[in-house]
Amino acid sequence: MIVVLIVIFARVVVGTVELDKPFDWPMLVLPASIFLIATALRMIELGGAKGSHNSSEADAGGGH
Repeated sequence: MIVVLIVIFARVVVGTVELDKPFDWPMLVLPASIFLIATALRMIELGGAKGSHNSSEADAGGGH
């Protein structure tokens, strides 16, 4: 995922330089949104793994 972000960022910067346009921060909306979506998916994945692990421990503990 990091490689994709680097490629998109590099294409934005190189395209801006080649067209002699000033660099604008809104050009980074796409890489930033990809990063945020990837981070959210990773957090959901890790949270789901911990949640299922904790519930299986509770089930294994019996009816204390």
